[in-house]
Amino acid sequence: MANTMEERLTYLESRVAVLAAEAERTARLEEEVRTLRARQDAMAGVAISETYRIVQETHADVRDLQATQAQQSEILTKHTEVLGRILERLDAIDARLSHQ
Repeated sequence: MANTMEERLTYLESRVAVLAAEAERTARLEEEVRTLRARQDAMAGVAISETYRIVQETHADVRDLQATQAQQSEILTKHTEVLGRILERLDAIDARLSHQ
């Protein structure tokens, strides 16, 4: 019976050693998971900040383009008016020349 108790004790000691090793491994893995989650959160924060910056730059570019488009539209309108007056003068000149 003493032999059986010693075998049982040896078995239990080996199980305790295995469980202690598994507990250490689990603790290391949990720490690694926390580290990876922290990195992931940091990367997500950087991505959000970068996206926000790009959106702000894009909005500024759009406003600049809209201002440029408005200026070009105004110039085109003025040129169209000038060309209209030139055509009216040419028509008047043509009419006078036709009557002579």
